[in-house]
Amino acid sequence: MSPPRRHDKPRQLGRLLKILSIIEGEKRGVSADYLSVELKVTPRTIFRDLAVLRESGANVAYDRATRTYKLAYGDLFLPPLNFTVGEALGLLVGAAALGAHRASPLAEVLKPAATKLRASLTGEKRMALEELKKHLWVGMKDLSREMATDDILNKLNQAVRDKISVDMTYKAPGTSRAIERRFDPYGVFYQSGAWYALGRCHLRGEIRMFRLSRIRKLELRNASFTRPGSFSLREHLEKAWSLHTGKETTVSIRFDKSVAEYITEAIWHPTQQVKEEEDGSVVLTVTVAGTEEIKRWALSWGQFGEVLKPLQLRRDVAGIIGKMSQRYGNSG
Repeated sequence: MSPPRRHDKPRQLGRLLKILSIIEGEKRGVSADYLSVELKVTPRTIFRDLAVLRESGANVAYDRATRTYKLAYGDLFLPPLNFTVGEALGLLVGAAALGAHRASPLAEVLKPAATKLRASLTGEKRMALEELKKHLWVGMKDLSREMATDDILNKLNQAVRDKISVDMTYKAPGTSRAIERRFDPYGVFYQSGAWYALGRCHLRGEIRMFRLSRIRKLELRNASFTRPGSFSLREHLEKAWSLHTGKETTVSIRFDKSVAEYITEAIWHPTQQVKEEEDGSVVLTVTVAGTEEIKRWALSWGQFGEVLKPLQLRRDVAGIIGKMSQRYGNSG
């Protein structure tokens, strides 16, 4: 059986935990059809999830006599795990990071999971973990005011997995009304506090990105599509500075000595090259797909950064600074 696609893993993890919870609560066992109705997915998806559970060592077995799935032994949910304090702390930090975002479908699932993890530790391990937690904080801001609905997210994940086209009604920012369009979703991803879908938009005839919280309606079509064999969601997104893509452009920005260390200590982009100058300043060079996002980033450094190339980007930044100067010049 082929492994689940990367973009489907967060959603599948939520289903796996729910399946185990349902099976544990139904001692007489549950059928695949029952799970399909409860989780609002196809029986095919349920069979795939059950196979993943069995391959991972979960104690779920199929009863041929009753045609149901049940716990293979005792009342155990999963075999006990012996976590170290470091392992438990790492998992709890990850849960806190994901749980900080309301738009994440894992947020509600992770709360009881974190409680069970803490409860699995005993004695000195639990005391050490609680002491470490007092001095640890995960600073994750939830920037999303609107959440993608489970229904839309589930349908899109199914469409991505089974290569099914969808009809959706989408309201783009700055527009007065939502527009209907046909869409072939190549992938779904979560970034900066929101869910997005990337694929071919039939209305525009090109690959476009759509924020799920702006989708007003979405239905699966009775039609399939072919994803380009060379397409990789990760590679496509890595080319961008953040989210949006465009023409590949090499950008160089000089940063003053006073902020040089902030630049050199971080990985800003997979293509980055950093050159140290004799005066202590540094020049950051990256190749990005589209310059709109890196332009805003460069401006955020104020007088400490200077765009060197391309010339058009330098002119664009200078134009914005000129307009800002005019606006603030009347401050008195």
